[in-house]
Amino acid sequence: MYPFYFFRLSATIKKSYTDSTHNTTRDRYMLSLESSCPTRVDLAGGTLDIWPIHHLLPRKATVNIAIEVPATTFVQVSNDSCFHINSKDQNESITGKFDELHKYDPLQLHRTIISNTWEKHLPALSVTTSAESPKGAGLGGSSALSISLTAALWTMKRYHEENFSFSEDELCQFAKDAESSIIKIPTGCQDYWAAIRGGVNIISYKHGKTKIRTLKTQMAEELEKNMLVCFSGQSRQSAINNWEIYKEFFDRKKNVVEQFEQLGSLAESCALAFEEQNLEKALNYCHKEWLVRSKLWPEIETTKTKEIDKLARANGAIFTRVCGAGGGGAMLCLVPKEKKEKLANILKEKDIKIFEKGVAKSGLKVKEKNIFS
Repeated sequence: MYPFYFFRLSATIKKSYTDSTHNTTRDRYMLSLESSCPTRVDLAGGTLDIWPIHHLLPRKATVNIAIEVPATTFVQVSNDSCFHINSKDQNESITGKFDELHKYDPLQLHRTIISNTWEKHLPALSVTTSAESPKGAGLGGSSALSISLTAALWTMKRYHEENFSFSEDELCQFAKDAESSIIKIPTGCQDYWAAIRGGVNIISYKHGKTKIRTLKTQMAEELEKNMLVCFSGQSRQSAINNWEIYKEFFDRKKNVVEQFEQLGSLAESCALAFEEQNLEKALNYCHKEWLVRSKLWPEIETTKTKEIDKLARANGAIFTRVCGAGGGGAMLCLVPKEKKEKLANILKEKDIKIFEKGVAKSGLKVKEKNIFS
């Protein structure tokens, strides 16, 4: 019986499958895949992950934590010559041959990724995706979907092209390129690494190499005890918010450059505190970074997020911050663990959605099943 199993994507994925059980026609055509990965909450240094901003700052880092608000992809070979693509959360679907996918309007991200990962000579596929992150929540939902979908397609491709392989870096870069081609402006890297790795991630920017350190599970567990993530009910457009400040930074507007340098310094200090496993110090820098960020992006807060902030702090929260580039979306509440449950109940009474599954201690997983089993 062909077993279920999970594998954590890592540098070792560069090795192609050579196991004879994967080389038969039956295995290739009767295989189905399920790929899932988490989204993230940014703790410090968001926007600094957009190239080349980080290379123009003396100090910089990005810190985030993955949360169990997953994006999931199911892929198997189609039973006809057409691609069948369905998004459960968007309630959209399309059907067509490989050369016809570009003619459709819906599911642009899906079509872009499939067109650039798959090949015309390979069999048609049935692809179904679902994303638990609400649209515009600021949790990196579309980026997580890009990772989930690309990983599923590339893993399936390895069954059909013996010498095909890919790495974490290649997965991150491809997904970033795919999204940038759709939104038509630069995008950062932090969302993709949270999806791939899970846990607490510290991203540092060296010339020629972005380095990611994923901290031990213990730090994620400690942070989870003191955090609560909720959704304001408003969608936001992070790309637009980021782009306006991005332009001002490169126009070298003095106050914008100075505030970016403050963000970089505070984010790096936050990263160092996490590496020292000093959670109290790390969250202090997280708060300070937010105070600078909210001045740099006045539109990052809305009337609704301010109301939630006021309610949360009145009921035990130390501070809150809007996720992503703001203008609505999800919010992170830092609260002493003994007051967390009470705060969650109060927010629920106000019909504010709470993401209750907590921290994602692991990242991308691909589950393989032979449907003959």
